[in-house]
Amino acid sequence: MKTCSKQFGVGMIEILVALLVITIGLVGATGMNAVGLKNSVTSMHRSNAMFLANSIAEKIRSTGPNSIYVNLSTPSNQSCNGTSVSCTTDQLVTFYKSEWLCQLGAGGSVCKDNLMVDGILSDATGKITLLADQTYQVEITFRDTIAFNSDGSRDADGALVTLTSVINPN
Repeated sequence: MKTCSKQFGVGMIEILVALLVITIGLVGATGMNAVGLKNSVTSMHRSNAMFLANSIAEKIRSTGPNSIYVNLSTPSNQSCNGTSVSCTTDQLVTFYKSEWLCQLGAGGSVCKDNLMVDGILSDATGKITLLADQTYQVEITFRDTIAFNSDGSRDADGALVTLTSVINPN
């Protein structure tokens, strides 16, 4: 007795199943890459905000308490760059605060033309408040451009993130 088994197309089905498994794996890897990129950008924004908070904290500590840190809200033309420039403490504080505001992304011709400083964070705001006993509160607010709503959908406007730091310069 002769048996004949015909298995036409079985090899093709195996190839299609293998392609399906590979495709699902690639889609998963792409999704993981996107999540990693999102977290990387968010981490970079937070690191830059921390850097700027620490930068102004060190400048406050180096110059001592000064009300100019609190009162100056827009960058000034005051420049204390260079070895031949002699600045008073108040002028130095004005320069430090202006430079910091420019690094936050205040922009404008004062930052680029006079101070030659460009923004590290885009569209961030910074505020320095004098608390009791010459203690300063530094607040940096920026928009996290890659943010998601509670339902998992992407928030087109991003999320506002505020970093607050308290400094005692004494």
